[in-house]
Amino acid sequence: MSTAAATFVDDYLADHGDDDADLSSHDSFTSGVPHATFSRLRRDDPVHWTPEAGGSGFWSITRYHDALAVSRDVETFTSSQGIRLEEMDDDELEARRTMMELDPPEHTRLRRLVNRGFTRRTVESYED
Repeated sequence: MSTAAATFVDDYLADHGDDDADLSSHDSFTSGVPHATFSRLRRDDPVHWTPEAGGSGFWSITRYHDALAVSRDVETFTSSQGIRLEEMDDDELEARRTMMELDPPEHTRLRRLVNRGFTRRTVESYED
């Protein structure tokens, strides 16, 4: 999407719908993605702290290039403490850990093991 188109979409969304959804609540997503909220955050607060009642809170990175930079900087940003909103103790965290919650080199090693199963050709063969 071009920058002009993205700006148009963000401007439209800012004027249509609730732009103050509680990102820490699953209920905010029951009827779909709160696009107006994400539009406002991209425009006004692209690196947004969300406090959680009874939780530790989390950061939301709402612009594509910022999210890309964060995902590539594993020295500064880690997924090892989990990616879920639910607070979990160390045992729960370990029991529910997935590849998405691993950093390199562990993530890279496991991704190499499963990559062939997710090539375009392989995935298209599942449709037959």
